[in-house]
Amino acid sequence: MKHTILYVFVLIFTFSCGTTTKTTTSNTSENQQIKQSVVGCNEIVEIMNYTHESDCQYLFKMEDGTLLFPAELPVNEEVAFYKGAGLKIGYEIMKVDEKNIAQVQCTQHDYLIKVTCMEQTVLAEKGMPASHDACVSIKNPYKFNWMRNAITNLKPSLVSEYKYNPGFLYEFKVNSKSVLYDCLGNQLCDTESSTDCQTILDSLTDPKVILVVNN
Repeated sequence: MKHTILYVFVLIFTFSCGTTTKTTTSNTSENQQIKQSVVGCNEIVEIMNYTHESDCQYLFKMEDGTLLFPAELPVNEEVAFYKGAGLKIGYEIMKVDEKNIAQVQCTQHDYLIKVTCMEQTVLAEKGMPASHDACVSIKNPYKFNWMRNAITNLKPSLVSEYKYNPGFLYEFKVNSKSVLYDCLGNQLCDTESSTDCQTILDSLTDPKVILVVNN
């Protein structure tokens, strides 16, 4: 699926010696921890916005915090670039030595890379349970993106939590209907469209109110 390019990189680099730019040298370290290359779109990164820094752009943050400067991007790959977006990439570290000098003035990154593969992905939210069994009771209704989005979109007057097996269910009271979500953020049903949804709701007991909105 093609995505709209939200940001267009203008990447013009000098691959020769020069005196006006700072040469990236961290990728020649003997203590290098990341792989020299990743074949296929098998490395997950988060897009970080460094456009406010001098001569920087959007950088790619690996899970260990390493920052990658995408010096070359694959042709005809259209993805959305914005802070916090997820990508799956393949890459090759660009060597920096007397024969192949890749120079950029941005100093925030750890490595210059040639991106060989790139596609959009959804990043797992930090702290989000991996399964229903791992869910715990939510005290703060704004803790996770899915619940914040549901509150913003549905504008419920009441949000209640029910213990369920496994995990928890959440009832969003919206006027005369209720919308049910599981603890992983999946919308299950609403009582206006499904009689089964009302049956599920009727079977739940001991609601814990986690949000009340006074209009």
